[in-house]
Amino acid sequence: MTSILLAEARTPDTSRARRILEETFPKAHLVSASTADQVQELLTARAWDLIVTETSIDEGTALDVVELTRSQDPRPPLILLSKTGADRVSLQVLNRGIRDLVIDTDEGINRLAELGIRILEERRHEIQRERRDRDLGYFFTLALEMLCVLDGKGTFQKTNPAFGLTMGYRAEALIGRGFFEFVHPDEQEACRRDWQHLMDEKAGAGFTYRFRRGEGSYAVVEWSLAAIPGMNQVFGAARDVTERVALERKLRFNETRLRNVIDALPHALFITNESGIIESINPAGEKLFGYSQTEVFGVRVNSLFRESGMDDLEPFLRAVPPTGRQVEATARAKGGTTFVVNLFLARLELGESDLYLGFIRSQDKGGDEPGLEASLHHRYRAHQRETLNALASSIAHDFSNLLSPMIGYTEIAMSDLPAGSPATDSLNHVLEATHKARGLIENIYAKSKRKMSLTPVDIQQVAGDTLKLIESLAPAGIRVARHIGDFSGECVMADPNMVSLMMLNIAQNTFEALGIQKGRLDIALERFELPVRDITRFNNLKEGNYALLRFYDNGPGIGEKDLPHATMPFFSRKDNSHLGMGLTVVDKICRKLGGEVLLTGPPDGGTVIEVYLPLIAETPVEKPSGKLRILLVDDEQDITNMLRGILERHHCQVTVRNSGSAALVHFKQDMDQFDLVITDQRMPDMRGTRLAEAVHVARPSIPIILISGYGGEELEHNLQDLGIRRYLMKPVSTKVLLETIQEVTGWKGP
Repeated sequence: MTSILLAEARTPDTSRARRILEETFPKAHLVSASTADQVQELLTARAWDLIVTETSIDEGTALDVVELTRSQDPRPPLILLSKTGADRVSLQVLNRGIRDLVIDTDEGINRLAELGIRILEERRHEIQRERRDRDLGYFFTLALEMLCVLDGKGTFQKTNPAFGLTMGYRAEALIGRGFFEFVHPDEQEACRRDWQHLMDEKAGAGFTYRFRRGEGSYAVVEWSLAAIPGMNQVFGAARDVTERVALERKLRFNETRLRNVIDALPHALFITNESGIIESINPAGEKLFGYSQTEVFGVRVNSLFRESGMDDLEPFLRAVPPTGRQVEATARAKGGTTFVVNLFLARLELGESDLYLGFIRSQDKGGDEPGLEASLHHRYRAHQRETLNALASSIAHDFSNLLSPMIGYTEIAMSDLPAGSPATDSLNHVLEATHKARGLIENIYAKSKRKMSLTPVDIQQVAGDTLKLIESLAPAGIRVARHIGDFSGECVMADPNMVSLMMLNIAQNTFEALGIQKGRLDIALERFELPVRDITRFNNLKEGNYALLRFYDNGPGIGEKDLPHATMPFFSRKDNSHLGMGLTVVDKICRKLGGEVLLTGPPDGGTVIEVYLPLIAETPVEKPSGKLRILLVDDEQDITNMLRGILERHHCQVTVRNSGSAALVHFKQDMDQFDLVITDQRMPDMRGTRLAEAVHVARPSIPIILISGYGGEELEHNLQDLGIRRYLMKPVSTKVLLETIQEVTGWKGP
């Protein structure tokens, strides 16, 4: 609420100034004072948004009011009421930095409302600017990304703690020193050229140079620099990518070595993409067919063979299983010569696209050693998976660090906007995009390890959110009806993204089956209790409680004879443009979650797809009173110092241990001394999962949060069995960390 102090000798009922202020600011807290003592008491008690004073009041003047106000605000929000504006007191007050002057006449007093509104608006902007500067200071200090500010010549003006922790410098050791003196001597000239281009263009630029660490070695650092228009300053964010560069160099070396091995083979081999276009052929293949690498590059593979099943090439390749397929074919060499060969095709699953390897054994020219092609294929496939998974994990890890400043600056910008600003919606879209990017990183991690990380999931919420998306994707002629039951106190061990993927795949299959005709899709989520007598209906389920997702459509149905094949890979009753993998994905995910998929065709037509997922009871939360007592465990002392600072700012009581064994000993000394355990996963003496298991055995009710820098690593245990309530990927934002703590403990901090 706006607070206004009016200092004048008149009584309130005769005050023209009070009447104008009441009309202009009807909701303001308006207080009148007629003596110097009253003014002093009110100014000492609180800060005022606006002060209006006459030149003279009982036992004092406006000069006294100015002096008292300046002790709290160097530029006081004060308006002077003067008869002429030319008397001695008025002139002295104006020289002290007062905001404005009103001539106290019938005509002049009307300016009081206009001046008051302007001063209050200026003051509101000043408060927002101070809050923004403070928040930026907090973000700069707490950010996990290396941040710095330089002047136009490249001199360090400011660095954040993360910069010093990563590069091994004290913050004050860099201030005043030049950026270029830390760059490797061999790269300084190129770096200076890039810097000059940045300053000339006044835009953003990205550099990657070797930067000297505190102990003297060099790290490969990727810089993102932006010259601030109108200011002689450059803002920089940096990442140490030494390990990633080394990994990429190793991958290139391994790729070259593998290429050399393939080229040295005495057996013909070619590589084609999923469209059947040849991408590579080894020297033995060149010799067998008489074509050079250049001549066959980009040619369809069926042009080299005369085999009836390969005429329709793309469906033929898609039908090749990962274990491989062997066919007898008639090969055609350059010049038209033909000969019979045994062709072994193997499919390599590499992310979103596949590659196919063809091993050729000529029957006319004798046989090769049996099993050689399969052995080479498996070695090649294992090598490709290892290198691609390592690269995907590294890229995803670096990308997650880039998201932290994006999320932080966006949230700060939103807090500075006035209510109802049109920019709020745009920034909300930015935040939604960053959260989707984080989900993409988690999927990359999961796919690189081919294992889902399962945590307790509120199936009611996940299904509800996904159903909203399904409704928005439904074609115009299809009506979607839904019903969601109550699952209070129960959840599903799952990956939320995978549950959504299952539901979207089923819905997409249904929409394609219904086509453009009018139809109906009923989706229900309900609790299902499976008794012992009914388990014979299922292949994998045992008695217990399940979440049942039921999809029913009134379409043409699958057909009784096709129902057993509906979840098989590449099965489709649609045309060749459909891969027939939707229900295969659903079945695979459901099995990993310990559930099962059932398909039936009701007598009245349509299709019913039922997904059963096992339910578990949520562990009751012990709500702590007072300060939350946390045991924080990480072998990196810099990380524990940072996290302890964040948590203590939010009034948590934090105990730090830098090894799992030390944390376990301290915990067992008094098992009731903590309300929560937060532990890193990878520690030299003990993995976080082993520590969690020991803590859970000693005190099953205490919640545990596991944090790891490698979100895609395979955890050898079921997290719920270890008492681990949540699994977070580094870097963890303050907001996510605090929300997770409140969620697992029930603690409501200040």
